[in-house]
Amino acid sequence: MLLLIAGLAFVAGTLLTLVLGGWPTAEREAAPSLADAVLEGSWRVRLLTPALTKLSRLGLRLTPAGALERLRVALAQAGGPIGAGEFVIVRVLSVAACLGLGVMLCKLVPSPPPRLLGLGLSLLVGLAAPSFWLSGRIRRRQAQIRRALPDVVDLLVVSVEAGLGLGSALAKAAEKMSGALPEEIARALAETAFGKPRTQALKDMAVRVGVGELKTFVAAVTQAELLGVAITQTLRAQSRTIRAARVQRVREQAARLPVTLLLPLSLFIFPAVFIVLLGPSLIRLYAAFSGMR
Repeated sequence: MLLLIAGLAFVAGTLLTLVLGGWPTAEREAAPSLADAVLEGSWRVRLLTPALTKLSRLGLRLTPAGALERLRVALAQAGGPIGAGEFVIVRVLSVAACLGLGVMLCKLVPSPPPRLLGLGLSLLVGLAAPSFWLSGRIRRRQAQIRRALPDVVDLLVVSVEAGLGLGSALAKAAEKMSGALPEEIARALAETAFGKPRTQALKDMAVRVGVGELKTFVAAVTQAELLGVAITQTLRAQSRTIRAARVQRVREQAARLPVTLLLPLSLFIFPAVFIVLLGPSLIRLYAAFSGMR
């Protein structure tokens, strides 16, 4: 069984290397045609990419419309690492891999009930692993946007006070800063360049990101533009509000810290401290009672 698992691991590693690295191809002096490029391409170009494309389309057709729309929203909040069809393929491959691993491990267990329990756990892990990965990516990206939002708003305030319009200030923030929020601002400006109204592009950006502070900021800026209020005053007020919300969030996290540290302290720190403090005394007591017998 160990030899079988080792052989399967070697085969899987070899296939993964071929998929990621591709077959080595020799360089040609003349520029190849499209058909020659496809025929002489790597393993991924010639076989894996068309197969994954077909599987992606099949997964999109088999996924319900409501679930597909929620998946697209979640992928957009995660920054669009992959498409909806590719995520469906990842979920199917995750279930297949976990079930295969569960079957191999269940062969080591002689009793049937633990085997069924192991297969059920493998199925649950295979189904939940891609969703946990996507949820973690969404949380990290939203946290990054929350951290960057006060600095972006401050840059907008400085730019508008220097005489730039709101559109130019947004372009300056997307140019001078890096991260998820400047990327979303650049995407909204690109949509504006293609004809979408700026207010609608900003609203779509806030919905796509899913951060409450950004939605409030976009709503305030949009309302100020519609009512003709001075954008500088609105930006200053939003900067103070966002920084106050940031301080409040940090205080809430600090208040939850003692409760969070209670479990690791009870499991790892306190037992070691008790062993160091009470260990010598317990050893002496044991030696004293042993000598009295």
